[in-house]
Amino acid sequence: MTPRNIKIAVALTLLVVGGFAGTKMMGGDGDKEEQQGGFSMPVEAAVAEGDTLRITVQAVGTLIAQEGITLRPEIAGRVIEINFTDGQQVEQGQPLVKLDDSIYKAQLEQAEAQLALAERNYNRAVALVGRGAGTEQNRDQTSSDLRVAKAAMELAKANLDKTHIVAPFAGTVGIRKISIGDYLSPGQVIVTLQALNPMKLDFGVPELALANLTTGQKVQVTVATYPGRVFDGTVSAIDPLIDPATRSVSVRALIPNEDRKLSPGMFANVTLVTTETPNSMFIPSAAIWPVGNDSFVFKITDGVANMVPVTIAQREADRVAIATGLAIGDQVVTAGQTKLTMGPPGPVPVMVLDPNAKPAAEAPSTDAPATETPAAAEAPKAEGTNQ
Repeated sequence: MTPRNIKIAVALTLLVVGGFAGTKMMGGDGDKEEQQGGFSMPVEAAVAEGDTLRITVQAVGTLIAQEGITLRPEIAGRVIEINFTDGQQVEQGQPLVKLDDSIYKAQLEQAEAQLALAERNYNRAVALVGRGAGTEQNRDQTSSDLRVAKAAMELAKANLDKTHIVAPFAGTVGIRKISIGDYLSPGQVIVTLQALNPMKLDFGVPELALANLTTGQKVQVTVATYPGRVFDGTVSAIDPLIDPATRSVSVRALIPNEDRKLSPGMFANVTLVTTETPNSMFIPSAAIWPVGNDSFVFKITDGVANMVPVTIAQREADRVAIATGLAIGDQVVTAGQTKLTMGPPGPVPVMVLDPNAKPAAEAPSTDAPATETPAAAEAPKAEGTNQ
């Protein structure tokens, strides 16, 4: 090899080695930049908000009328008047049914006559004893007869009054079971009467909730008849006896029913609010990342997500109350947690996406449409002419 060829070979070798070294150096810098977090994980996030925490107990119950009875006659008699219509609202003391009272009026007149005679006999016996002409035994006998006559008159008056059947309280009557001219026996059903405002709600809760039960607590009631509507009420009474068979406590609540939407016998789902804590902290349920029996969230601070443990106070339909681990105003990841756990443990740079943002519309093409120039159009003709 000539000296000139040797120089050329050395120069080429140095060039190749230098290029390879430069490539390694550039590759090392790129890896270093990527490891330093030049790429941020896209996630969705929400802010921890303050609200009132309500500790609740779920139960089922039955609605009953505030006052509910079945009207029945106490004496026998023929119906001569019906003073109500089916489903009518009635006031306390309003006459509803009248029975034939002719017999009871005659009995009252008879009792009054017997009372008058007994009073005269008693007065006469007392006067005779005072003059020494009568016996004390006769006076005592007439005194007893007088009391019996008074009792008979009171009984006749009571029977006469019972021919007028009135509403014992204000409420709504049901469908009557009698007609004009019916002969009623004592205890025969006439009609039902229900006081519908407010309604009573009876339900049971586990004995473990007894320590947190007090009268005046709020209840929220839903019924299948009106889906989506919530009826509010308050606890009015707590039974001191625990059912040994079910280990539950009977509770009664009062539910306002001004519009008469609720009816006795309805099945109700009950939410009993036992405790209210204002300024509690809530985050979406999607932010919770369970690991075994523990709960975590990815808290975002200065664009970096850190996995932190939290304590859940109560779970609701779409949110959870947090007792410890966060503060109101903290930002937590609600979607994209899986991507944050795929890499090495530690803080991860994130980019918060707007869940309501719409994808951008495709930009129109800037290329001009391909059009045929006159020269190009005439080219085939020229070519054919040349042929």
